[in-house]
Amino acid sequence: MVYDNIRSDFVKNKIKECGWKRRSYIEGLLYFEKWVTGEVTGKLGFGRGFQVDFFEDKYPKEFKAIYSELNQKEYAKYLLNKKKEKKQKRQEAEKDRKDEKKQEQELKAEWKKAGGKI
Repeated sequence: MVYDNIRSDFVKNKIKECGWKRRSYIEGLLYFEKWVTGEVTGKLGFGRGFQVDFFEDKYPKEFKAIYSELNQKEYAKYLLNKKKEKKQKRQEAEKDRKDEKKQEQELKAEWKKAGGKI
């Protein structure tokens, strides 16, 4: 059965609020519960990673509530990794910006050397 093994209080409360027509929303929450608790086995490959990222983007409140309720330790690790990724992306963007600026300065110098006006 799909609805007889709900683990989180968050989803239990959501199912009480939702009508039958919103069952796909609840089923999405239940799938995420299975991922958090390790019932969805296998490596977090591209497809599953995409599903989790999509779920987090579309349902951030639900993501936080379910993940932190069912697996607080892993959720803390997840947040730490996200923070590190964000910092790394910021550093890469800054490096790219500096590299582009340096390249433009070099091109301007070549332009000027070739007789061009700045």
